[in-house]
Amino acid sequence: MKIKLLSYSILAMMLTFAACKKDTKKQIEPEKTIEKIEEKPDLGSLSYDFSYKALLIEFTSTGCPGCGSWGKPTFYGLANKYPEDVIPLAAHIKYGDPMITVTSELFAENRTGSRYTPQIWVNNENAVVITSGNSIDGSASIEKANNLITNAQKTTEVGFGGAVLFKNNQVYTKFGIQLKKDFEAGEYYINSYLVEDGIKAEQLSYANNPATHNYVLRHAAMEGWGNKITKIMGVEFTQEWEHTFTQDAKEGQYTVNVLWKKNGSIYVPVNARRVK
Repeated sequence: MKIKLLSYSILAMMLTFAACKKDTKKQIEPEKTIEKIEEKPDLGSLSYDFSYKALLIEFTSTGCPGCGSWGKPTFYGLANKYPEDVIPLAAHIKYGDPMITVTSELFAENRTGSRYTPQIWVNNENAVVITSGNSIDGSASIEKANNLITNAQKTTEVGFGGAVLFKNNQVYTKFGIQLKKDFEAGEYYINSYLVEDGIKAEQLSYANNPATHNYVLRHAAMEGWGNKITKIMGVEFTQEWEHTFTQDAKEGQYTVNVLWKKNGSIYVPVNARRVK
């Protein structure tokens, strides 16, 4: 009996010691992960430029033979001929083109008349001339495009301000608009578009493949045609916005800011500006 009592006593002391040892052991808290919030860079204050630029739009597709043989070279030729007068944009549409986006399709639906490709528009007018045989008259189309660019209705009452920065696989942009007091009253929209040069992709009927695609319209900062502006005659208007492009963002991209005027169901370019 004494032996059993002794054994029980020893066992109790061991359990007590173990419990004390466990209590005195320091508990290690799991390390807390602090989420780093990336702050938007300061793009500074904007200065405003009131010069005029027409919007030169190519409606194209990598699967369109005429786009490769005539449309693309003609569009690039016009862009190179009028570097100070036009802002080129290539809206890729149709035939499963890999550069199709929601924005490029929105541009395509904004056209009046037949919606074939290739088409080259100066502001809201198609420059492509079709013959009676339903083919493109190349020389007449180039002449028409030259006339549309030269005789575009210019405005000195619309000022654009813009800044763009590439950082951490994102494109940060700040853009603004100034409308002078005497600028025509109406319903306007402003948007900023992400544009990319140097995209390599096969182009049907093009001389050199894979072709290098420039001025490619990618994404819009705001849905639809952008932020609505109601201009009142005799009242000056100024507003600025900021946006971060994360879709397909990469170094070397830039933005194009466009002021549109709503005319019925169509949105007409008023002025445009490229920001690099």
